[in-house]
Amino acid sequence: MSTDCSGHVELPIRPTTHPPPWVGRDTVAAYAASICAESVTIRPQALRVPPAAAESAERSATVVNVVNEIAAEPLTVANRLRPVLLKLARELRREVHPLGVTGGQVSLLAQIRAHPGIGARELAALERVSPAAMSGHVHRLERAGLVARTTTPGDRRRQTLALTSEAESVLRAVRSRRTAWLAERLRGLPEEDLAAVDRALEPLLRLLEPEPEAEPEPSPEAGPDPAPNPEPPR
Repeated sequence: MSTDCSGHVELPIRPTTHPPPWVGRDTVAAYAASICAESVTIRPQALRVPPAAAESAERSATVVNVVNEIAAEPLTVANRLRPVLLKLARELRREVHPLGVTGGQVSLLAQIRAHPGIGARELAALERVSPAAMSGHVHRLERAGLVARTTTPGDRRRQTLALTSEAESVLRAVRSRRTAWLAERLRGLPEEDLAAVDRALEPLLRLLEPEPEAEPEPSPEAGPDPAPNPEPPR
């Protein structure tokens, strides 16, 4: 039996066994359809792509490749990341205003808690401000009842900073408000975007790690290390 499939396909003639006379027409039609499904050959001209469409697809692929290469450049990523981080920090700072403190004061309180026994001079070095400016900041925190000075035993000239119970309450409220603000916005992201933000946390944390100090190069005039003295015979 031979079967002809119309359209843009060609069927090779395959030797088959003729069905018995008692097989119905529906069965023969189903059998013919199965032969078409297994034996069709698509004409080459049916796969031709119009030149305009091929050119457009090539241009699109080129643009995508160029964009991907540019996006991988550190300078390009930095230009996109910087305004996002600044805006995010600004929004988080606003969450502390109802508590009667500023974002800068919260940062100082967090540093004092993270470094027990720290002095005003060391705090100034951590925050990269002058000791005179830090003295004014600490004085305002003292007046607000958030920081207390303690004289170091054995060295009356050195005073350390400690948080008051009120300051601890303020830091807990700040953490709660900022976490709630972030969680509310993260809930509005699609699941795949939320996963992408989670994956980006570790690389962003590595940006804050201190750079390793470079080892000094040996002087060219020093020459090789002298050989050790041989052990004297016993």
